[in-house]
Order: sequence, then structure tokens, then C-alpha cells
Amino acid sequence: MVAIHNGRANREQSQQAQYSALINQVNERLEVLYGQLNNSTLPDFGSAMLCCSTDSIAACTVAHRFLGKFQKPETSTEKLLHENCIADWLATEDRFSTFSWSRVPLSSKSILYRARVLLDQWTKNFRPTSEVAFTPGETLVSNKGRVSVYQKLRRKENWTVTHEAFEDFARLVYNTRWLKKVAKTFFHKLSQQQYRRLYGAFKDAKHVGYAIFRFRFETEVVTLVHGGRFASVYKNNEKRRPIIVGPLGNMLLQRGVSLPLREILSQIGNDLETGQQLHRDRISDPSVATIDFSNASDSNLLEVVTAQFPNRIHRLLSRYRDPMVLVDDVYYVPHKLSSMGCGFTFEVMTLLLLSIARVLDPQATVYGDDVIINNNVAEQFMAVMRDIMWKVNEKKSFVNSHFRESCGAFYLDAYGYITC
Repeated sequence: MVAIHNGRANREQSQQAQYSALINQVNERLEVLYGQLNNSTLPDFGSAMLCCSTDSIAACTVAHRFLGKFQKPETSTEKLLHENCIADWLATEDRFSTFSWSRVPLSSKSILYRARVLLDQWTKNFRPTSEVAFTPGETLVSNKGRVSVYQKLRRKENWTVTHEAFEDFARLVYNTRWLKKVAKTFFHKLSQQQYRRLYGAFKDAKHVGYAIFRFRFETEVVTLVHGGRFASVYKNNEKRRPIIVGPLGNMLLQRGVSLPLREILSQIGNDLETGQQLHRDRISDPSVATIDFSNASDSNLLEVVTAQFPNRIHRLLSRYRDPMVLVDDVYYVPHKLSSMGCGFTFEVMTLLLLSIARVLDPQATVYGDDVIINNNVAEQFMAVMRDIMWKVNEKKSFVNSHFRESCGAFYLDAYGYITC
């Protein structure tokens, strides 16, 4: 038996050594290619490359994708990129503080008013769902990468919610049998005398069972917090992406709003489940423009969302968002509705952009911040978005162009799809 065990261990060690050698060879070749592309005379990706030959545009696109995603890991730069991410996020907040509806031109207000009507029509049957849907990733109290549903719920410290969202979270837990059972595992054991006293305190409540549960849930289980915490995640080699890690209770409530919004988007012909493929197909049409934005997830001003969305929706969005964000031990009150990390940011962003785009082009489609709209109205659309503080990504937006890009796909007339 010992000989068999040693033989198996030797084979595993040999295989591991082969894998390591193969990985090293691949990394060496990638590093050589990275250096060659980085030192090439190709123009920067974007409008500057469009005057080049067809082959040069294709090569420039491939180089742009490669240089942005491959890099030898350097932990020394991560701290600097994180600090820059914080500085950019705070600078954006300062810029948003200058927004005023009075300075929005009447031409843009006219489009925004009509977009508001569209949103009201689309969402007339909106109802938040009681379906419990967990998102991947961390919540406010870090679990050190252990992010399964079980790991998120097993520690009482993870049960966090903002003051504004507590009441709805308590009702969600009470009305969800399995979630309620998990919450009750944190309740202190009461004697008969203590329970009779507790019942007496709430016997006049409209729903005695819920009133008792709510009281114990608040005092024995949840931690009431002011909002989420700032974090940053990898985006590319030059910058990190800001993300707000929110309380567990808020996340569940946010998903209860976002899921019906997804269904609404599907009903109006903008299904997010198939949206990426639709955009990859649509960019082959020379009559359309592809519009992209910088820091789109951080561009939804609370004031704009409140004005554009019906009361039945924006009140829930305001109640479930992170009203404050903890950045390096300092709380900030954000002007934006939400950032990446919030359970409804993507759906709300898509709906807002789609409503404005379809005022101008009924065939427009949107996936997140990727917009496909008719060339004839693209400039007008971008002007409206700039007036409500969105920053058009000129590098990745193409209007009346023989090159178009959306959802990670690239199309060049007379060449076809550029794959890399």
C-alpha cells in the first residue's frame, strides 16, 4: 500500500511540475507579445485610428484589447490605483454637486419629459417581488471571500441593513419561511415568564406575531448601519473600478426591485438576458451609432432618477440605496443614486438610457451603458446625456463611422467582425 501511495504522489508531483512549466512558457510568450505591441507604431484605439488602413484598424483593435487585459502582476501598483480610484470617485461627487435642473437646456428637457412619460407607461404594472435573490460577492461585513449563501447567513455580523430599509427587510424575512427560520437561530432563549411579558407588550398590535418578531429581529439579530463601504476592483491595467459593498438586507431588497425591472425591459424588447448578443449582431448595420460612457455606473444622479422615474419606483430606489458611503473611515453622502455593487444599478441605468434613446429612435437598444441608436439622432442623444452629467466616452463611441463597437464585439465595414 505504501508503494502505491508513493507512486501516486510522484505522478501528481510530476504533473504539477509539467503544468508549472507550461504556464511559465505561456507567460513568457505573452510577455514578449506584450512588449512588441506596446512598442509598436500603431495609433491609439479610438477615432484616431479610423483614418488608417483596414488592416491597421484591425491590428489596433487587437492590440488595444490585449494591452488592456494582460500585464505582469505588480502588487506595488494596486495601492496607487486604489487611491486614484477613490480620488476619481470623490471628484465625480464634487462635479455632481454642481448639477442644477435650471441649467438644463429646454431642448434637452423636452426629450427628458417625453422619456419620463415612456418610463411611466412601461412601469405601470411594476410591483417589487418578494423573491429572495442573492448576488455574488461580498456584503458590508467582509467574509474574506466566503460568499456562498450559507456563509453569508451563518454569521450574525453579516445581517446588516440601513435604517431606512429596516422595516421592509424585517417584513421580507418574516414572510420568507426559510429566511425567517435562519434569523430565529440567533434569537436568545426565553423563559415562559419572559415570553409572556414580551407578548403583553405587543398584544394590542395589529399583527402580534410580526410585532414580536420585528422587535426581536431588530434587537437580537440585525445591525443597523448608515450605508455601504467603498472598495475597488480590477478594470484594466491603468485603473480600478469603484464598487460600493452594501448591507445584506439592502442587497436583498434591491434585487426585489431589479428583477421586475428586468422583466419590464424584456417586455419592451430590450431583454438583458440576450442583450449582449443582440448588440453584437446590430453593430453590423452601418446606419447605427454605438455610444459608450465613462464611469457609467457612477453617473445616475439621484436627482435625475427622482425626476424621471414614477413615484412607485423612485421611492423604493431611494429607500433601499446606500444613503452614505464609508471611504477610509469617513462617511460621504453621495449625489448619485448608486454605484456598481448595488443590486439595481444595472437595470436602472439601462432603463434610464433606453427611455431617452427611444424618444429619438424607437428601435434603440441599451445594455448597461452600451447604447445602439440611429446615426441621425446620436449627437442629439449624447447632448441630452451630457446635460444630465453623463460623460460620453469619445474613445469608444462611434457615430457615422465605418467602425462600431458594443458589448465586447467590433465590426469594421469591408472587413467584418474583428476577433481577438
